[in-house]
Amino acid sequence: MASLEKTMKANYRAGRWLGICGLLLCGFAGLKLSAQDEESEARPQIVFVQLDGEELVVEVEVSEGLRRVTLESRTRLERGSWVPRRVQRLDGKGGFIVFRLKREAAIEMLRVTGTAEEPLPSSFYEGNKFFPGAISPSQPGTGDNSGVIFPGSGNVNYTETPVPSAVPSPEDGNAAPREVEESDIWRMDGDRLYFFNQFRGLQIIDVSDPDSPKITGTLSLPASGEQMYVMEDGRVVLLVNDACNSLGKGAGSRIVIVDAADNPPSILSILPASGAIMESRLVGTALYTVSQFYAPVEETDAQTARIAGHWEYNLKISSCDLAVPESPIHQGEHPISGSAQAVYATENALFI
Repeated sequence: MASLEKTMKANYRAGRWLGICGLLLCGFAGLKLSAQDEESEARPQIVFVQLDGEELVVEVEVSEGLRRVTLESRTRLERGSWVPRRVQRLDGKGGFIVFRLKREAAIEMLRVTGTAEEPLPSSFYEGNKFFPGAISPSQPGTGDNSGVIFPGSGNVNYTETPVPSAVPSPEDGNAAPREVEESDIWRMDGDRLYFFNQFRGLQIIDVSDPDSPKITGTLSLPASGEQMYVMEDGRVVLLVNDACNSLGKGAGSRIVIVDAADNPPSILSILPASGAIMESRLVGTALYTVSQFYAPVEETDAQTARIAGHWEYNLKISSCDLAVPESPIHQGEHPISGSAQAVYATENALFI
């Protein structure tokens, strides 16, 4: 690397870059020595490399039709893997683009790759690309974060203008933030333990005497689920995948609101839900559920014009208002193609 750096500096000062450019272009830009001519013409090519202080400037010629170009590097030939360094997204018109890299010892060899298709719709790559950095409790080694500017925060001093923990509701700028809750299998409330048993249903246990707990109430819902929310006044929300038709309303998913203050517990209301409920979050009194179901998809063969089909996973995001547990209100639902691996919620957004 030291000898290469000396050569690059000497060439830069003399204005002669044929040596290094020839190495990069022949070795990695288009791989013309080993690829077919038609394929090489469609690939982006490195046409110019220059040192600019502590930066390496790489100019690339892009063929028409390419919408994403990636600059990659590695240490030596036949060793290690190519590491993406920079990515630029284009409009497909072709032309020339410039990458700027901080000079590093690991950047011994360069190449560029291009693709005409993006894995996601173009709207996913639009909008704001710079966001405030995370708030650190202290500056490393000092115990004080006064005057610290975090990455991506511009000129914002987070000591003077901290990011709020939650955003007030639009209706009332001074309103308290809504609490975000995850569902439970069991939950303590005073001396009562609520347990949504996957095999038996809801069980309410008096643990005022820990040495002698007593079951004070049950609601039989066998093989129905294990997502539960305990609300005020002894109201309990159960998310039920009722494959066994325990509720007598046919197989399917249900949101069941229970009055656990009664003995035995009684069902106040039942709200149907689409698909099999996979995840949920309670934000204030708004319940959001993520359900999964199979849906048929038709495809037409371009050559034979025959219509074929297959089944694929789909999701449905639903919301309901539980402010009045006796009369829950279905607010709406939104379908999404795919399956859910994880769910995260804030006061104002649901991430899947």
